[in-house]
Amino acid sequence: MLCRFLSLVVIISFSYSQHLGRMAGSIIDKETHQPLVGVSFIIINTGQGTASGQSGSFIINNIPVGSYTVQVSMIGYSGIVRPNVNVNSNKLTQLNFYMEKSVIEGQAVFVSGGYFEKTQDAVVSNRTMDYEEIRSDPVGVYDIQMMMQALPGVVSESDQSNELIVRGGSAGENLFIMDNLEIPNPNHFGRPGAGGGPINLINSDFIDKIDFFAGGFPAKYGDKQS
Repeated sequence: MLCRFLSLVVIISFSYSQHLGRMAGSIIDKETHQPLVGVSFIIINTGQGTASGQSGSFIINNIPVGSYTVQVSMIGYSGIVRPNVNVNSNKLTQLNFYMEKSVIEGQAVFVSGGYFEKTQDAVVSNRTMDYEEIRSDPVGVYDIQMMMQALPGVVSESDQSNELIVRGGSAGENLFIMDNLEIPNPNHFGRPGAGGGPINLINSDFIDKIDFFAGGFPAKYGDKQS
């Protein structure tokens, strides 16, 4: 009885294998003729598939006899669909594919800007102070130059003068503009050729805002460092 059962299993297995075939082949770059690794190979509507190995080759076993449509695809290459691929009983169907590179197009990005437009997140060398900030400053005693001595990149020459040393420059390299008019030295008893003195002569009550440039100021101002 046991012998009959084993014989039956062998006969059924052999009969089933008579209706199966295989697909194998290679996938190559059409331009460089180099093997492509990781290319997806799918037999459509069967759920069977694989990916090419290091040599660009692939193989799928146990495919029922019939006619199929196969597809190969990979990012950066144009996909290939090949219909009418026949699988015969106990036969190997050899397939070779040559894939062409393709350009992946993304969405268009438009960048626009206006003349002299200030970038909010790139302000590193200028500072704007309004009237309330000037009035509430505890150090400047309403002297706008003394108030600016607390800004980054600015130091004072001495505690007896409000001169500004900006980024290592001299006190005479500062330009003062008020209502589009240049003021050589806006201080009482200022020293010739310098930009400071004991106290600033501009009444802070008359100032709406101050634009301080430690660098990167418009070219029309030139001839100065700050």
